[in-house]
Amino acid sequence: MHSSLTFFIFLQNYKQELEGRYNTYVSIEQAISNYKDNSEESLYRLFTLDYGKRTTKAAIEWCDFTLDKLSTKVD
Repeated sequence: MHSSLTFFIFLQNYKQELEGRYNTYVSIEQAISNYKDNSEESLYRLFTLDYGKRTTKAAIEWCDFTLDKLSTKVD
């Protein structure tokens, strides 16, 4: 039981870190898009940011799923 609670808290913290990372990616993406630079370099930066956003969003969704399943065990 104790280890379930510890993992639950760890996962909540991890999810918060991921949400912060996701928001950072969004801010960087907006800055690049607002700069109105149509260079190939900017395009590839946006591709990389999109990858980061997608993988981070998947990790957040996994955290939500796992936290939901764990919440029945921790309560």
